[in-house]
Amino acid sequence: MREPFRAMGVLTLCGLLVAPACNGATLDVLEPAADGSTPDSTGSDARLDSRTEDATDETSGSDAGSCTGLYAIGSPCEASVSCCSGLCALDANAMLTCRPATGCLGVGRFCGYAGACCSLTCRADAPDNAPECVDAPPSMCVPAGRPCSQGRDCCSDLCAGGMCAQLPGCRPAGETCGMNMDCCGGACAGAADGSMRCALLQACRVDGEICQSGADCCSSVCTVDPNGVGRCAPLANCHANDGKDCHAQVGEVCGMSDDCCSRLCQISGDGTRRCAPAGGCAAECELCTSAAECCSGSCAPDMNGVARCHAPPGCGAAGEVCAMDGQCCGGPMSCRPDPQGAAPRCHDPPGPCLAAGATCALVSECCSGAAAACAGMGGPVCLASCVADGAACSSRADCCSASSDCLRLAGALVCAPVIH
Repeated sequence: MREPFRAMGVLTLCGLLVAPACNGATLDVLEPAADGSTPDSTGSDARLDSRTEDATDETSGSDAGSCTGLYAIGSPCEASVSCCSGLCALDANAMLTCRPATGCLGVGRFCGYAGACCSLTCRADAPDNAPECVDAPPSMCVPAGRPCSQGRDCCSDLCAGGMCAQLPGCRPAGETCGMNMDCCGGACAGAADGSMRCALLQACRVDGEICQSGADCCSSVCTVDPNGVGRCAPLANCHANDGKDCHAQVGEVCGMSDDCCSRLCQISGDGTRRCAPAGGCAAECELCTSAAECCSGSCAPDMNGVARCHAPPGCGAAGEVCAMDGQCCGGPMSCRPDPQGAAPRCHDPPGPCLAAGATCALVSECCSGAAAACAGMGGPVCLASCVADGAACSSRADCCSASSDCLRLAGALVCAPVIH
């Protein structure tokens, strides 16, 4: 949930959408490297962390590392300006707390368009000053059909003839709406100004949302429409190992698990259903940054030029999604669910469990079992132990939850949920 839907507005969204979303339901979404490196804009990690380093390291100003006088992640809050991260929003328990500003920019960060900000408000406080994200509800972005002076005033990022223009197709975050299906993110909620507005979902931008580059989008594809506005676009369909086509990547809105290349569709803290990672190696058709991340050991550009896991013809390797044993190389009883709870996946024949540090495809292969992750930036490995949210970490692989990453918050590296 984003800042303009804070307090009454945020709670309204919980009431409008699925009840479990207000009772601690989570969406597993991978997010950024925390070592300060610049991510590759074509990979699954990059698309979700396009702006996280900026949003979490410097949100509070030039001395953000010390974050003097501001609240840390998880602290109760009433306004984003009081948080080190620059974002005060609902947590998994439907309480207003300081949250990681992942996928959007926190208060005080320089911005180019309204939708770049968690607050959906990008403006300059003086003519000669650069625009920045402002925590100023109900003065959020201007919806279509109302006066404007420049594109960043508008939720659509398009000011034509002194009026904010209506974009074709679904309505991006901040636009007025009458029902959930009006919105690209599938969430229409009461805002602080009393109107019903489309909510900006956590982390990567879903299909139809405003974007500046592919790194903003769950699909890694940002195309410029005839109006000159960048909008996230879906990838081409891909034929997965289980015989079904898919294009929706982690973070995209979904109706059922078969919509997702990960074959896992879960309710997020926003109340919407979104594609989530299934854990372990990445299956055929999922985004990748290296061959080591893929169950097949092959990562190659698709027709969109976006790197996705690719499998050669024949049986599926361990970790691939499947519908029957014949689709897996492991023989009888090789197509079965893994403890992560996703759709059936291919398993190798039973053998000794893998020790910490060993390359793995599934959580069940590791001696440590489901309590520790089969994960890693350069390819999944078994972990002997893991770090709970809020505890110190050095990389994403340290964190127990697949929905968490090692983020720099208030000057320290800690595990924190990417989407709550």
